Amino acid sequence: MCGSTGWAVAVTLTSATKVRTLGQVELVMAFAISALWLHERHKPKEYAASALVLIGVVGVVALG
Repeated sequence: MCGSTGWAVAVTLTSATKVRTLGQVELVMAFAISALWLHERHKPKEYAASALVLIGVVGVVALG
């Protein structure tokens, strides 16, 4: 419940694009932690999807 409240407050205080981008960064960080620290094996498609998400994040940050 606290997480949902945090997202709602964040969207209220700033643009939804920035908040969604933060959520995507969080997703990629969780993927990296699962691969590097927990030694989970991922399929090549999952690595490609994470790369696409990172490209999207870079695009949002670079273009504003």
